[in-house]
Amino acid sequence: MRVRRILDEINAAIADLDQIGQGLNGVLRIATSMFALHGALPNDLASLKNRYPGVELVFDTWPSLDIISATQRGEIDIGVFAASAPPEGLITRTYCSENVVLMIPKGHRLSGRESVDIQDLSEEDLLQLPSGTYIQQIMEEQGRRHGVRLHKSYRVGSLDAAVAMTRAGHGLAIVPRSSWESLGPFQGLTITPLNPEWSRTKLLVGIKASQPTSSLAHRVFVELATQSDA
Repeated sequence: MRVRRILDEINAAIADLDQIGQGLNGVLRIATSMFALHGALPNDLASLKNRYPGVELVFDTWPSLDIISATQRGEIDIGVFAASAPPEGLITRTYCSENVVLMIPKGHRLSGRESVDIQDLSEEDLLQLPSGTYIQQIMEEQGRRHGVRLHKSYRVGSLDAAVAMTRAGHGLAIVPRSSWESLGPFQGLTITPLNPEWSRTKLLVGIKASQPTSSLAHRVFVELATQSDA
């Protein structure tokens, strides 16, 4: 029986290799944080789709904490999310690094500064991003660490909403610099750097650690991670 089991495993591995040699096929579930779409990710996914036309990409955008949990549970195959360290139960690679910045109306008292620290925001209304986003976690952690009570304004679910609400004077917004550079500048607004000691984040690409190396998810994970190194 043990010999038969070994032969079955060998035959399965050969079938996987044949699939790779002939072109990958199957469904791949991917989730990413919404701000990752303002960088290189859309082009990287398009490149993967062109190389593997037999792979159907099922794609969604969630907050980073939700992506991590769903990847750990096996509900999605590949996650692209922000985290300060590799989450338990996942294999990860750094996809890219990102700075978050303060988006403010032109002429605001904080405009033109070399950088802004958390204490400088104590008297400002800050627009809230969806719960579970890494930017929201950064701000809450810095507020607790420095004993600063941050004034929370309206919750917004997209960059467009953050731009509109900031422009209308409802609060300031913390956004990735790549979002500003790829979609801005926005009329009437400008950006100011935040303290570089805590404003730099990492986007990780990750899969469940139990994924077989011959699986579709693992192969595409390696491809995506390799593209991030380019």
